[in-house]
Amino acid sequence: MKNTKTVLILAAVTGTLLLGGCGSEKTKIYEQAGKDLSQGSYKYALEEYQTSIRNGVKPAQSYRGAGIASLRLGKYDDAISSFTEALNCDKVSKSLRKDILSYRATAELKSGKYEDAMADCQTLGEDFDMDAGIYFLTGKVALAMDSYEEAASDFKQAYGEDSTYDMAIQIYEAYLDKDMEADGTRYLEAALSSEAKDAKDHCDRGRVYYYMEDYSNAKKELLEASKKDNTEALLLLGMVYLAQDDVDNAKAMYTQYISAAGDSAKGYNGLALCDIRNGDYDSALDNITKGLPTATTDEMQSLLFNEIVAYEKKLDFATALTKAQEYVEMFPEDSAAKKELAFLKTRTSSEADMEYFDEIQDRVILIGVQASFGDDMEESLDELGELAATAGAAVAGRIIQNREAVHPGTYIGKGKIEEVKGLLYALNANGVICDDELSPAQMNNLERELECKVMDRTLLILDIFAKRAVTSEGKIQVELAQLRYRSARLVGLRSSLSRLGGGIGTRGPGEKKLETDRRLIRNRISALKQELSQVEKHRELIRSRRAVGNLKTAAIVGYTNAGKSTLLNTLTGASVLSEDKLFATLDPTTRLLTLDDGQQLLLTDTVGFIRKLPHNLVEAFKSTLEEAKYADYIIHVVDASNPQAEMQMHIVYETLKELGALGKKTITLFNKQDKAAGESLRDLRADHTLKISARTGEGLGEFKELLSRILAEGQIYMERLFPYSEAGQIQLIREYGQLLSEEYTEGGIAVKARVPREIYPKVT
Repeated sequence: MKNTKTVLILAAVTGTLLLGGCGSEKTKIYEQAGKDLSQGSYKYALEEYQTSIRNGVKPAQSYRGAGIASLRLGKYDDAISSFTEALNCDKVSKSLRKDILSYRATAELKSGKYEDAMADCQTLGEDFDMDAGIYFLTGKVALAMDSYEEAASDFKQAYGEDSTYDMAIQIYEAYLDKDMEADGTRYLEAALSSEAKDAKDHCDRGRVYYYMEDYSNAKKELLEASKKDNTEALLLLGMVYLAQDDVDNAKAMYTQYISAAGDSAKGYNGLALCDIRNGDYDSALDNITKGLPTATTDEMQSLLFNEIVAYEKKLDFATALTKAQEYVEMFPEDSAAKKELAFLKTRTSSEADMEYFDEIQDRVILIGVQASFGDDMEESLDELGELAATAGAAVAGRIIQNREAVHPGTYIGKGKIEEVKGLLYALNANGVICDDELSPAQMNNLERELECKVMDRTLLILDIFAKRAVTSEGKIQVELAQLRYRSARLVGLRSSLSRLGGGIGTRGPGEKKLETDRRLIRNRISALKQELSQVEKHRELIRSRRAVGNLKTAAIVGYTNAGKSTLLNTLTGASVLSEDKLFATLDPTTRLLTLDDGQQLLLTDTVGFIRKLPHNLVEAFKSTLEEAKYADYIIHVVDASNPQAEMQMHIVYETLKELGALGKKTITLFNKQDKAAGESLRDLRADHTLKISARTGEGLGEFKELLSRILAEGQIYMERLFPYSEAGQIQLIREYGQLLSEEYTEGGIAVKARVPREIYPKVT
């Protein structure tokens, strides 16, 4: 299509030269630009307006058109430049100047240049009569600057000037973007206080009810509008039915809409969403293909994103990745798409780059808040640095602020923010990682203030887990934790899992942003829980089979990077990934250990614990971590070479307490004796303690002897000749004890075995 457009422009210019009618053809290009802009073909409109600027055709209007096209394409700095050029042109009428200033303020708002946007709003207020549009725009800028009272006043004035459904919805949307839905809902309720006068009013009221999740009244109003041939009502009805999981009726509405409106991209996009909901991904892709030829840029964006979703749902991650890469090139401002792209990389390559470190180019500054005297923030940041290194980032510097409590809005104070800004510049760093879990507001505010990527400890650990999960269970658990983390952080995100063109607050319908994301996330979480439930049932089956064989189990627990996997590998010959990195392995591995005296024990390696372990991870990995809960014994591995070993031991015990895994016989192994120096450690909570080196084998012989004694404590060794008539008793030994040997003789079966004390009377 681009080539066609270029050819048409060149042909037009060439034709004018041949015919000598240059002026009329230049005008045609300008007029075509206006048509493309109105139809949503922003890329072509931008090219044509730029040609008109070079041709000198209506400079102010052409710069304005180029600015609007750039604004719609997410090129905010280019838009600001074009609007500024338009204002500097000669003979700009008062009404045109007002219009351009409003657009420039909008572009400045979207680019985060709030002070500039407010300056333009003040100019509008001083030079022109204040109307609803200016009041609303000023309110949006004030809200972005966290000036809530000023924003509330401006929105009140805007609604006073224009008490329409559209204005109520726009104000609601503005508050929704700041996660202040309750403040916006008041305007929706106010709009509903008036009676509907025509089909458009019924349609608007239906949209308002939809946003309020009052689907019953939404359907009532929209059906009334559709009876009066309101085409838009059909589209909204489709969204209402889809929100209620009534896919059949939703498809019927979208089909009717396509018939009434012609080949509509929005209608086909709606059908695609229905197909995705039904799991018919091929049909979804077919409907997306049908919608693309007539789509505006906004509609195309929604269709192409849903195309990525469909391929992902098909588990065709390679194609989804290719589509996502193409999409991000077309819509580079879409942060949700970048996250989706990063996720797809983790599904298509084991060596995929980390999601966020691609953006911050691996140079970060660590930030911590020391809220109390007892906090050891230096050591906590040391660990955070290890996590960053595990993720592939280089730590450029660190900053600690002493405060009574973290700042509720920005985590650190304003003075410290300025210090971080200077450090980012001085050290050529591109991102920061905070040592605590940030609220959505804190993360957004910090990103705005620092103008760099901001991560917190939880997000960093989640990214590491996403990279290192190998088994299907591990991947399910990681995705579940990510979604739970994300569900509380939907502020500023678009309808990121699937989209319907039109958006919120426009005349085209669209699912309410937060409601859409939350519902989709809820659905995905529900599906993952079902998958995980099946995995857990399988794990329970394995546990029950182990119980039948009466094999004792021991869970190897400990702080991350304590040497658990190395211990398992050395003892059993397992091939578990063992690296000097945090969270080198996530998935539990169980191996059989046969001791020198013939006794057997099942050893299970578990995910490492860590300070400030995200609650979502604890919940998601419960089935894995509960290996410790169901084990007969706990083997607690401690990195004796780590200066923070005492603290790490405390965290392990606290996590075990949270899992309900305390009260079992515990063996603490002070590992890495080949590196350890200084005073010997003690663990008063353990039943036994030993010094070992899993890497060199030091102390492992003594450890295995200890295991033999512990296993023997609950068993009685027996030697007996069973008459063939009592051979059934041997089955009891097989089922509940350990049958060491059996020999068939003339007099019976000679058995050597170990049996539990409670079984012993039955077999003697």
